Amino acid sequence: MILLNATEDNPLGDGYLVEQWPILHHTEFKVAQDMWRLLTPRITNLARRGIFNERIRNLQQAGQKSLDLAQASLQTKEYDQYFEASARSWALASRVYDDVEKTQKDVLYGVLFYIALFVPFAFCMERLLFSYSSVYKRIVAFSGILLLLILIIYNVHPAFRLAYSPMVVILAFFIMGLSSVVTLIIFFRFEEEMALLQTRAQLVQSGEIGRWKAFVAAFLLGVSNLRRRRLRTALTCATLIILTFTIMSFTSAKSMRRHSRILYDSHAPYQGFLLKNVNWRSLPSEAFGRIANSFGGKAISVPRVWLEDENRTRATRIPVNFKDHIFEAQGMVGLSADEPKVSGLDQILTAGRWLLPDERQSVLLPERMAEQLNLDLSRPLNQTVSLWGMPFKVVGIFSGQQLQQRIDLDGEPLTPVTFPREMSSELTEVEEEALESGDEVREFQRR
Repeated sequence: MILLNATEDNPLGDGYLVEQWPILHHTEFKVAQDMWRLLTPRITNLARRGIFNERIRNLQQAGQKSLDLAQASLQTKEYDQYFEASARSWALASRVYDDVEKTQKDVLYGVLFYIALFVPFAFCMERLLFSYSSVYKRIVAFSGILLLLILIIYNVHPAFRLAYSPMVVILAFFIMGLSSVVTLIIFFRFEEEMALLQTRAQLVQSGEIGRWKAFVAAFLLGVSNLRRRRLRTALTCATLIILTFTIMSFTSAKSMRRHSRILYDSHAPYQGFLLKNVNWRSLPSEAFGRIANSFGGKAISVPRVWLEDENRTRATRIPVNFKDHIFEAQGMVGLSADEPKVSGLDQILTAGRWLLPDERQSVLLPERMAEQLNLDLSRPLNQTVSLWGMPFKVVGIFSGQQLQQRIDLDGEPLTPVTFPREMSSELTEVEEEALESGDEVREFQRR
């Protein structure tokens, strides 16, 4: 959530002072408006520097359209559409904010990558153009070529226009580079001293050369030949340039989202959508309100909840009391009064009626529980049970067997899920062979 009190001239805003704004009304609309006023200049700046992102543009257009719709709905007092459009614009702005930040970071990381490549390039250019024998002249020529390349990319690359402090980026790169060089010098010096001590202890002179030293020697030998074999060097550089240009011209990377479809059954129990997380993870608390507003007037939205223990491998114990009788239930499902309009779940009732919209502490009990509690099945409406000391009015009795047989759109029943214990699950022969060979075994379980 970003509350800036931003304007078009001041996208960063000055905030909302408590003395002037003791209460913030229309919070969702203000958040969406502030975020779009903050993001619009950044997106324009990216486009001005030649960085275009089609996905960001599409999300921006959809978000601005939702924000205009929210403002128009507020003026016409269509508050349901106003809250829906404000929430949609806010959600789109949040996605654009992350994408813009990621794009800016990618551009900055790209220029740092180029600067890192300039170091070996400057070294090779010094060997090719000058090939000084003096160490001091080599350092001066190498530093001059490196600074010239950085100056060129500083004036050409858009990353330095996007950064708030471009010189800090260059200084940070040099600091990290020098720190890495010093660290390597200390490391290799330590390795050399340790090898020397081992040689003295063994009283044997080792004539072997390390792999790193061999690589450095071969690299320096190849670089020293750049100036001697100028035609070969020119042809090699031309070949590398042509290959790089060809790869960059005919290769493109694009991120995309693919929607998969899985057929659970050829016959659906009802026509509708079922929204849930993988492995029955809880949805956000505000999800139902957003969904209900999105489908308001077009479809019926009903929530489904159940009570579960912190340890999801065991069932939740719920004591149900009626007079002198007690029954320990192993699960509790929360449904709304509109559930029969969606799934026709009231067909499993054997006595009584379904829940009403204005009822709060009402409960439906299975037949087996009602018999164990010695309830009067012919008149369940006049009886009250106790759950954790709170009274609940019994309004109906349903068949537990029919509830288990009713399958939802995902091929699962409506009852709470209890995950099996890992220690109690038996391995098959295939899994045992896979574990013995060192392979990883993954299992996707249904209830």
